[in-house]
Amino acid sequence: MKKITLLILPLFLIFFSCAKKGPYRQQRMLMGTMVNISVYDDASPAVISDSVDKLFDEMGIFDVIWASEGDSSDIVTLHEFAGIKSQMMSPHTENLLKRAMKLCQDTDGAFDIRVGALTQLWGFAGSDPHIPGQSEIAGALPLLQSSLIFAGNTCLLMREGMRIDVGGIGKGYAVDFAVDNFLHTGMKSGIVEAGGDLRSFGIRPDGGKWKIGIQHPREMDNLYGVLEIGECAAATSGDYQQYFIKDGRRYHHIIDPKTGYPGDKCVSATCVTDLCIDADAAATALFIMGPEDGMKWLEANDEYEGLIIYFDGEGKLTHVISSGLKNSFTLP
Repeated sequence: MKKITLLILPLFLIFFSCAKKGPYRQQRMLMGTMVNISVYDDASPAVISDSVDKLFDEMGIFDVIWASEGDSSDIVTLHEFAGIKSQMMSPHTENLLKRAMKLCQDTDGAFDIRVGALTQLWGFAGSDPHIPGQSEIAGALPLLQSSLIFAGNTCLLMREGMRIDVGGIGKGYAVDFAVDNFLHTGMKSGIVEAGGDLRSFGIRPDGGKWKIGIQHPREMDNLYGVLEIGECAAATSGDYQQYFIKDGRRYHHIIDPKTGYPGDKCVSATCVTDLCIDADAAATALFIMGPEDGMKWLEANDEYEGLIIYFDGEGKLTHVISSGLKNSFTLP
């Protein structure tokens, strides 16, 4: 068998500021990715630093309750008792799962948190990603049709073997948690970014819009383009984040819930909307839908805007963009 090469490359949206006085910046590794916080405020750097430190400490709970292993993980407990018994979960997990199931419904299953059984088969969560057998995929697909049953602060995964994957929505939830904290405490403005998912808040000090650089999906040192946005959230899903090459073909971690195989209709999808949890999930859904169905979905859902990058029939990298973003996007 030909050796499989695994490449894990960071997805990032690069934000720019033209303010004369730069922001206070701090970063910390959480949920397997680097979380970057940049804020503008009149408070002293010491006061801002203390606030950001406390926020990061609070966000550390997500590393525990959504971990893939450990006795304190809600996810591990739900998997262990799948098809057997409802389990208590933290308010964060309850909010996350309920929102995830709503987004699954809104995207007609293009985003589906129940895809965990498939991502487990492909091995992207571990050190040995590989192509599963067709019979393995066929056996896992019916698990995605089973329900999550909520009762109070408990949840039951209806069938044994069900797995939920918070990778397509957890970072967005964490970003919203951070921004909501800043808004509650009166921080003036800034951006919180986690692995390419971000949300801006407040007015930029120079009064301009926030500029978001979209990663080129094939040239890691370059941008594909730049978006100018107001106070909102943006997230990108791409086939260059986690993938391996086998027999000259790229296999990536964004699994189509309907086929069990990596989506192949585009190479990158960016979504812009109010909340980062919604942008995170919708970017995944747009990637699976591809340019044609993705644009139809965006135009039918006014609260979302998006950009989808793909190879056309002649092998040329191109894109489609929703009407609400056309005047906000520029190529380099």
